[in-house]
Amino acid sequence: VKGRVRIDVGTYFQVFWDGDSFPTTSNGCEGSSSCEVRGTTCFCSTTVHTSPVFDGSAIITKEQLLTKLHIGAPNPAHFDEGFYFRCTASACISPDFSVYFTQVVDKNNDI
Repeated sequence: VKGRVRIDVGTYFQVFWDGDSFPTTSNGCEGSSSCEVRGTTCFCSTTVHTSPVFDGSAIITKEQLLTKLHIGAPNPAHFDEGFYFRCTASACISPDFSVYFTQVVDKNNDI
């Protein structure tokens, strides 16, 4: 991933913005101190917060997943056997989706 996503390489991925208000060069990157105009785009610093969205105390629906989880995940089959574990608890069982857990990984490793 690190080799494919970097400044000025034309890599695009969807980002969800609060209230659909996002910086553009036409609005001067909205005067944000964390953004700068770079050619025809705004280059902005970001912060990633990692936290559970669901706590497993209630059965969830496909619609709840799609509303809360926007980024997605790689296919567990693309990893070594034993890296991901399919959840078999009743709260995880659904005909619409599968839930997997993973072992703890060094957050500085590339995927």
